[in-house]
Amino acid sequence: MKRILYITPLLVLLSCGTPSTNNDKAHGHSQENGEHNHSHEGESLDEATELLYADVMRVHDEVMPKMEEIQEYKTEMELELDEKADFVLKELEKADEAMMVWMREFKTPDSMPKEERKTYLESEKIKIENVKTLMLNSLEMAKSFSEGNE
Repeated sequence: MKRILYITPLLVLLSCGTPSTNNDKAHGHSQENGEHNHSHEGESLDEATELLYADVMRVHDEVMPKMEEIQEYKTEMELELDEKADFVLKELEKADEAMMVWMREFKTPDSMPKEERKTYLESEKIKIENVKTLMLNSLEMAKSFSEGNE
């Protein structure tokens, strides 16, 4: 069981944290110079939509590395026999699951009608901002709990 706890964050980081892979290129992503270049099959996004897509990816890229920290705190909280630790563990699990669900459900807008792309990305920006808030809040709770138990 403990092996899974250590392997999971590694797999998550590897699946999301690699710069430009063949799969990224197939979906129109690359991270050259820290930017996401998003091209589409024969039809490019307008500038405002392209910026919105980049903003969604920026938020994702900002919080994705924190998944490892969440996993570490989850392991720590599992060892505690305390109601507060149990609450913090549940918050960490919610944040972890929220990111996993967002990544599973996010679709690049290149396959959808042009008029739907901006609305879709606006919705995804709200979702990833909510994931970010969950992650940062749960990490703050975990840090506070850990510092209080030293």
